[in-house]
Amino acid sequence: MKKQKRALSLGTILALFLTIVVSAGSFVMLTKMRADNEDVMMSAQKMANVIGNALSENENTPVPQNHVKTVTVTISPKNESTYSAIESAATFTPLPTATPAPEFYSFTMTVTGIAGFHSDVSDSIAAESKSAMQYQPIFENISAEINSDINICMLPHIITGENQKYADVLAPVQILDALKSAGFDDLLLNSEHVLDQGVQGIENTVKAITERGFSCGGVNTDASKQCRILQLNGAKIAILTYVDGLTTKGKNALASQAAQNLMDLYDLERVSNDIKSAKAQGANCIMIFLHWGKEDATVVTKEQRSIAQALCELGADAIIGFHPSRVLPIEILNTTDERGRRHETLVAYSMGTLLTESRNGYDISGILMHMNITCSSDGEVKFNQIEYTPTYIWRQNIKDHMQYRVVSSNHQPPDAMDKNQQEVMGRALNRIRNTLKDCPIHER
Repeated sequence: MKKQKRALSLGTILALFLTIVVSAGSFVMLTKMRADNEDVMMSAQKMANVIGNALSENENTPVPQNHVKTVTVTISPKNESTYSAIESAATFTPLPTATPAPEFYSFTMTVTGIAGFHSDVSDSIAAESKSAMQYQPIFENISAEINSDINICMLPHIITGENQKYADVLAPVQILDALKSAGFDDLLLNSEHVLDQGVQGIENTVKAITERGFSCGGVNTDASKQCRILQLNGAKIAILTYVDGLTTKGKNALASQAAQNLMDLYDLERVSNDIKSAKAQGANCIMIFLHWGKEDATVVTKEQRSIAQALCELGADAIIGFHPSRVLPIEILNTTDERGRRHETLVAYSMGTLLTESRNGYDISGILMHMNITCSSDGEVKFNQIEYTPTYIWRQNIKDHMQYRVVSSNHQPPDAMDKNQQEVMGRALNRIRNTLKDCPIHER
């Protein structure tokens, strides 16, 4: 009896189908990997025959429909928004902004002591000229040394009106012609005598000064400011001026509101606020001109050193002192600024006297201090060079009256100076040299 062929089960068919598919895939991969080997190549027709033979054995056995699955494969599209964001970030993320290089400015400045045209000085001028008051010859021997970008001196006088006479505090308007011809172009009025003639005296003085082409400071009027910023060679220089005390007349005048509006006496908190204001206005260099101490002082006091250090820490770049009639030492203080940088402050405790009627040994010798300064837009200040010209007030009896001349004491003496005066000038020069020998300033 002929045996009936047994039909394959559904599981067997599925297993066989998967085996054929895997085998076919393996052959295709081998074909790609070994395209140059003809023994392992299999054409698409052979593959079809293999599959056909495997299925023909069971072509009469139908596959139940409830075992057929239809699978839909969806290929996700490229996420454009994600790629765009990545590309955009890579392309347009800004680089860190580089800190701009600071700008640098340089200027020169000459500062001297008090120019005191006291009554004896004016008497000598009046006797010489009989009528017109000609003061210009007083400074003609030092005018060549007063040639900086800005040249500053302290004026301790109130300019007289037309009907007033000169005195130790009152001075005729002609003294301004002498200062102008000497080379000075900025006058400071913050002395203890500033209010001796009240508000009107100050207004008359400022008017006379500015009419002759000077700038001036030390008081607050339309043409003068106690705190101001000068622009020089691109640099903004803050000039802050104070006085620590007034005469009895000045204190009495200060009782009026008008006088109080003219000026502020020295106060550390006030100076601190003024320095902050100057910095906010873009000042590159901050210089404080301070009338302080006693006229007959011979040494720097502990209080002055303490004040100077406090002003250094507040950001002052230079402190120039007035009032003592003699030149006092110069030094450089240092601190650390708000950015962690070393900050230096030049301190000249007293500039002494440029002109006076006194014949005290130290009063007759003074200096012109010459500074070459570089400052930057980010607040750094450097004193490239600090020099001084020593000066001497030469007084000599000529034709029965005294004449006053300011000369450079380390230069060749004028021909008219007698031997006795040359010796006095030599002693005056030695005093200056001894005072400044250990200081960061050099004789020109």
